[in-house]
Amino acid sequence: ALLIASSLCTLAAPSAAEAEITQTAQAVAARGQDAPWITPPTQKAALCIVDTGSDPLPDTSAVTARLSLDGTEGTDADPAAHHGTQMTMVAAGAPNGWGIVGAAGDTINVVTVRARRPGLAFTVAADVTSGIVMCRSKAPIYTVRVISVSIVMGSTLDNDLNIALNDR
Repeated sequence: ALLIASSLCTLAAPSAAEAEITQTAQAVAARGQDAPWITPPTQKAALCIVDTGSDPLPDTSAVTARLSLDGTEGTDADPAAHHGTQMTMVAAGAPNGWGIVGAAGDTINVVTVRARRPGLAFTVAADVTSGIVMCRSKAPIYTVRVISVSIVMGSTLDNDLNIALNDR
C-alpha cells in the first residue's frame, strides 16, 4: 500500500492537451469522432413510443405529447406493470436525481402513443399498426425521427395483419 501511495504522488497533472476529450474506439468505428464539435440541431429530435401510454413522473419529463388512439389523454393503461412509462424512462429518463437515467438522458423529446385500450390485458395488433400510423402523422409536428414498439400483442397475426404491421 505504501508503494502505491508513493507512486501516486509522483503522477503529474495532465497537460492542457492531454485533458482534451479523447475519442473512443466505438465513436471512431461509428464515424462519430467529430460529434462533440457538431452544432446541435435547433429543435430536439423525438422518439415516438407506441405502447401502453406514459404517466407524468419526474423521469418522463421528456414527453412532449401523450397521445392515445381513443383521443383521451395517453396516460399508462397498464396499471400492473406501467410498461409504457418504463419504456419512456429507459429511453429518456432525465439525470435529475430521481429514478433512472435513460439511454438518451434529456437529449431527446418523447411522444407516447397509447395503443392499449384501458381495461384490456393485451394490446390488439391492429391498434399497434394504428399507433405507428399516428406516430408517422405527428412526425412533422413533434420532429419524430424514430418509432419504438416494445409491446406484447394479444391477438393472432393473420397474414394480412402481419404484412400491414411489417410494412409500418
